[in-house]
Amino acid sequence: MRELSRLLVLSLLLVLLVGCGATYDSQSDLAALDAKIEEFSSLVSAGDVDGIMGQYASEVEPEAYMLYANVKGRDAIRAAWEALFANAEVTGLTIVDRHHKLDRNLAVSYGLWKMTLKSGEIEQQLEGRFTNVLGKKTGRWQLLHVHLSTLLSPVPAPMPPAVPEA
Repeated sequence: MRELSRLLVLSLLLVLLVGCGATYDSQSDLAALDAKIEEFSSLVSAGDVDGIMGQYASEVEPEAYMLYANVKGRDAIRAAWEALFANAEVTGLTIVDRHHKLDRNLAVSYGLWKMTLKSGEIEQQLEGRFTNVLGKKTGRWQLLHVHLSTLLSPVPAPMPPAVPEA
């Protein structure tokens, strides 16, 4: 009986200790994720490959699907960004919609973007979706996976059948 009482008291103490743990402040992480997206957008607009690469996690092999290329590893991701900036200048990048799903150390950010690219005298408007998977290490959010894809043009509605003339 005495052993059962001790076990009950220890169990109660354990429940109290676990229940009184530090609370998680998701609002600060949401603000940090918004700031990370804005920072990344600024780096892309500036064509800053070194800055962009500084956003990726260094402990794991990151992956990216960038517009039309699936690349894996830091060297391949760097080469893809360098190729983009060698062929065109980003003259505008706007995140028009964003959302986050997060846990303490893992987050998914997704939304829509608009970008203006200029190559020579030709300017092109692109719109697309993004999905970022981020991990938090030592209090800093780092990119693990980036997916940037362009939106497809809407398919035109089918033409109504021709009306026979009377």
